[in-house]
Amino acid sequence: MKRFFLFVSAALIALSSVLSCEKVKEYPEEAMAKVSQSAIIDAAAQAYAEWEDATKLPETLKVEGEPITKASSLELTQPQYQYALAQALVDLAVNKKDDIIVLGYKPAQHPDRDSYDGTSLKVTGGIVLDEGFEDLSSIAARFIEEAKTSGTIPNRTLISRKNESPLSFSTNRLTVCLLRALAAYKKDGALPAEITTEYLSAAATLKGFAQQFVGILDIWEKTVGTVSADGSHCTDNNSAWKNVHFVPVPHSGGAYADGKDQYDPMYQPYFTIEIDGTTYSSAQTWGIALRGIMDLLTKEGSSMMQKNRNPFEHTMGNGASLKEPIPAVYDYDIWGMYPWYESTNDAPPINKSEFTPFLIARCASWFLTRQVALGKIGNYQLFGTDPDQGFVEEGVDGFVSAMRMWLIAARFYKYLLDNNITENVYDAVKDVTFSTDLYGVEMPDITLTTQSVSLNAEGAEATAKFSAKKDWTATPSEGWIHVNPASGAAGTSVDIKISADPNTGAAREGKVVIKGGNVTDGLEIAVTQAQYVDPSTTTLKAFAKEFVKGLDVWEATVGTVESENKHLIEKGTAWENVHFIPVGKTGGEYDNHAGNQHDPKWTPWVLNVGDKQFTSAQAWEIATRGLLDMVLTDGQGYIAKMTSRNKPGYTLGDNKSFSELMTVVPSEYAKWNAYPWYEEDGCTYNGQPIQEVGIDMITKATLGHLVRGLVGIPGVFNPLGAIGNFQQFGTDDSCLMLEGYDGLISPMRELILLMRVYKYILDNNIDKNVYSAIKDVKFEYDMYHQGEAPSTKTTLKDFAKEFVKGLDVWQATVGTVESEGQHLIEKGTAWENAHFIPIVPNPDCEYLSHAGNQYDPKYTPWVLNVGGQEISSSQAWEIAIRGLMTLVTAEGEE
Repeated sequence: MKRFFLFVSAALIALSSVLSCEKVKEYPEEAMAKVSQSAIIDAAAQAYAEWEDATKLPETLKVEGEPITKASSLELTQPQYQYALAQALVDLAVNKKDDIIVLGYKPAQHPDRDSYDGTSLKVTGGIVLDEGFEDLSSIAARFIEEAKTSGTIPNRTLISRKNESPLSFSTNRLTVCLLRALAAYKKDGALPAEITTEYLSAAATLKGFAQQFVGILDIWEKTVGTVSADGSHCTDNNSAWKNVHFVPVPHSGGAYADGKDQYDPMYQPYFTIEIDGTTYSSAQTWGIALRGIMDLLTKEGSSMMQKNRNPFEHTMGNGASLKEPIPAVYDYDIWGMYPWYESTNDAPPINKSEFTPFLIARCASWFLTRQVALGKIGNYQLFGTDPDQGFVEEGVDGFVSAMRMWLIAARFYKYLLDNNITENVYDAVKDVTFSTDLYGVEMPDITLTTQSVSLNAEGAEATAKFSAKKDWTATPSEGWIHVNPASGAAGTSVDIKISADPNTGAAREGKVVIKGGNVTDGLEIAVTQAQYVDPSTTTLKAFAKEFVKGLDVWEATVGTVESENKHLIEKGTAWENVHFIPVGKTGGEYDNHAGNQHDPKWTPWVLNVGDKQFTSAQAWEIATRGLLDMVLTDGQGYIAKMTSRNKPGYTLGDNKSFSELMTVVPSEYAKWNAYPWYEEDGCTYNGQPIQEVGIDMITKATLGHLVRGLVGIPGVFNPLGAIGNFQQFGTDDSCLMLEGYDGLISPMRELILLMRVYKYILDNNIDKNVYSAIKDVKFEYDMYHQGEAPSTKTTLKDFAKEFVKGLDVWQATVGTVESEGQHLIEKGTAWENAHFIPIVPNPDCEYLSHAGNQYDPKYTPWVLNVGGQEISSSQAWEIAIRGLMTLVTAEGEE
């Protein structure tokens, strides 16, 4: 009996299991709950009413129904209710009243991807498409099929009209439309024939952004104070703009006015706006505003980056609507160091009081391009006649600072709001002009580009430059100063020649006073003339013998160097246990930091040559000028021909012999600037760290420093009045251009390089044909002497150990990749949920500003750290390829 009972029990358990399995198999594997159609409609109507109040989709939707699994809930997640809404609508469209089986899918990664251009949509009976119909029920049906196929809620459903590019109907838009249609069904008992497709909150559109953004104009109107803008207008030299209007922003690292003037703490809190719970900084509103302008005024929009300054590459015309979503923000939407920069030492402020939409777009496009390369908002854009330096547009001349551009953008948006313009924006504004006013006060009719000139004892002529809105006069204060011409008519770029009688005594000073228009008291151009000095009796060779002893000082002096903001004691990032040449205090903010290179325990190095003593800075000038006379065919005479940092090109070649040269009398400007070790990330050659350099690079760098700091180029820039903190190598004429070189070099590194050059000349008894003798010689680039060069202490094996970690990055990084024209987000063909390695993009990449792809700022570009040296992904690619060729071929890299 007992055995029979056990047998029956086992049979019942088995039967129960079978029946249970059969019940589960009634539903798809993804089934979560069974809900009546009416329950979905009721919940949709409630959710839509809440959306109308808050314009925000709910995270969950509570419904009445029956859970299918123990883990199921009747509080549906967003992917679950999106599927259920679509299924309910599809069923209603064919008068089907079945229960809804709620399926559990993964959420969409980017449900906001949208390019749909329709403002209304039929619920059924839409136009025929390449696939399906353009109506809500057809879109919902295709949405369901894609979810079933991929197991994930799609980001968008494509609308492919005949002979047109596909449009993305985003899942966010679809969700709102489904709620809207089902709510109407709940109210009327029937589906509506047509619904609107609006799905964004008003605040999340360009119009909503603009309504808050134009608030900077009220702040600008109410805020009056002192602005230290740049080297020509700052408190440091008693030339700041006073009693002017401005919009306060946080200090962004510039040398001027931290904690005072426009950065005084009393101006906090700074301007921000909030959109749908996200707060945007002032700099981010700058980026949004300019990208929006490009979207509104051009056919291509902000997604196309201007590749060159000239010519303008966009097509002006009606672009996006003011109802479009606000453009994305990026990590480089931060202020540059000098957002008010319009230095009259270099050029006048913009000569146009009003900008056309074309000029606004002209500026905005290149501001946005340069922003990507700089990693921050550029300080300014420039109009002029040199296409390598600025925009060339007839009749337009001068600076447009980032701050001036911000205000122009605000006035543009205010006009749109005031005139209720949302569509066809270009047509509505193409004949309108917008004020370019930066400071809100009457600006002087005379603006000096040249603040001072220095003349030698012989009285050689110098050029001074200014702009004049009215007729002007130029009057010297002393009889030994001469001006030609002494008066003239208005002009955006006026040149006058200033000369002096030969000086037979001590150095002397005077001025030339420029008057015109509302400048009745005059603006002064300072004139200095050097003292008469007997010709030097010191040979360059005698100087060099003492000069190279600086290498012994460098070798013997070991301590801590604070070079710039990236390398400071307080941050724990100063250069420690490094070799350097003590130079004393230089006037920088690190002068009084205990324990660094400016500590009083270090005795500044000086040279004694015969009865003459030279400072290290004077020695740098003497050595530089001597080198130029030996290795340039024009010698120092080339400097007088220069029209820019790189033009005209010079010729390296044999010139004067070492023994025939005499030392020059150092300039009054031969002194170190505040930060003579300043290099930030240093200089590279073809993307690689530099171990050695030739005479071509040394000549280029020292010549650049000499001209920028001590000499100047008439009509282009005045001398800094000291040896500049750094020179920058790059690819345009605002930098030193030498193929392969990129980045910064400090004058302190140049000082040590010059010592190595002169030591080589002395050690090898080179006198004549100096260039021919050293043109193929490589000189050690090391400035701090921290041990072996990376190339000798880091092996390919060391590199490989770090390089292969990129596979872990690839494995861990999943997102959307736009690879080329066939695989784009806007076409719905991008590689989604793909693995990739984030990289630093090429600034010319047309997909750079596409939100949500592999260049999205949320991804941190991968870099390697090998033996303390940081290597980018592109550099790693080259090293790996070269290493592979060396390992697997007999010839190696050759």
